[in-house]
Amino acid sequence: MQHSGPNQKIEYVNITKIKELEGVYSDKGDPNSFLSDFIWRYGEALTFNYRKIPYPWINVIEISTVEKKILLRGYRINKKNKLCGIFFYREYIDGRNFEIVNGKILFDEKMSATVRNDEDDVVAIGPYYQDEMLGLDCNGHLVWKRGEYGAVLFLFIFPVAGSVVEEIRFEKLDAKILDICN
Repeated sequence: MQHSGPNQKIEYVNITKIKELEGVYSDKGDPNSFLSDFIWRYGEALTFNYRKIPYPWINVIEISTVEKKILLRGYRINKKNKLCGIFFYREYIDGRNFEIVNGKILFDEKMSATVRNDEDDVVAIGPYYQDEMLGLDCNGHLVWKRGEYGAVLFLFIFPVAGSVVEEIRFEKLDAKILDICN
C-alpha cells in the first residue's frame, strides 16, 4: 500500500450537511497539489475573456452551498490583496455528482473489471475500485482524498494487488480575504 499525504495523520470531522464545507480555502495543498486541479480536472485550461488560463493561476477557492448544491469559485488575489475576481465556477448536485457517505462527500466511485491505459487499451483484468472524497479535518481544513484499489492480472500474466491513497489538506483562510472583491 502506498500513501501520500500531510506529515500528520488526518483526523476527520463527521460531515452531516454540505453547509459544513462552506469557507475560503487555499488552492495550494499539503503535500504539494492544487485543489483547482481536482475541481476542474487535472491540468486542463478554461477560457476566460477568450484566452486560455491554466488553473495554477487560481490561488483561493470559495465553497458555498445552496439547497443541495455545492458551489465552487476560483479566485486570484495578489500578494498585496489588490487584484481580485471570479475566474472559474463549478457546481456539484447532491444525488447526481456526490453523496454524503461515512461523514465525507463522495464524488467519484468507479468499479471495473479492467484497467485501461491512456490509449484505452486493456492492460489488466481483475477487480479495480477508485474513489474521490472531500472532507474536513479537526481544524476545519479541507481534505481531498483519492484512493485506487485492485487485485489484477497485469498484462494477463502477472498477478498484482495493491492500493494507492492520496490525502491532501487545503488550509482554511479568513473569509475576509474576499471582502476586497465587494
